[in-house]
Amino acid sequence: MAHSAKVGVKVEARESDVVEVGARAIASEGEYRHSFADGVGVGECDKSGSLAETIEAAATPEEVCLHGDSSGDHDLLGLAGIVGFAKVRVIYVENTHATAVLTLNDGSLTPWTSCPFADGSTIQPGGFLLAACKFGAAGWAVAAGDRTLKITSSADGGTFKMVVAGVSV
Repeated sequence: MAHSAKVGVKVEARESDVVEVGARAIASEGEYRHSFADGVGVGECDKSGSLAETIEAAATPEEVCLHGDSSGDHDLLGLAGIVGFAKVRVIYVENTHATAVLTLNDGSLTPWTSCPFADGSTIQPGGFLLAACKFGAAGWAVAAGDRTLKITSSADGGTFKMVVAGVSV
């Protein structure tokens, strides 16, 4: 099975003063685009997985396993007992709930301590977080004892989508 991942983000911000003659305009923009080809080398990925879930109770966070051994509530790859990600190169988490705020941390069962969201990052309703390693970077390591991501909701029934791409070696 061939894998690939495309990441693209473009942000444009504009400010203009149209009241005065000779109006000023200020524009700022930033853009990141990268495609990861199939493979395990630089700029490539050979594993990907996605998940869309509901967090039933705010007091009970979801634990997502990235290593393929089902140590969390959800095995992102659905490959219990099979090696999953060794390095994550792209991770996208979207809060699909209308009112609940999501918080991401390294997991409590077997924490993914190299996770780019290990600091307790929050996602507002309708928002998302995206982390992509720079081209040529190895990515964020995932090991057998260091593999779960915890997602907590501020309200019962919080919902999210997650997409992850990386390599198995």
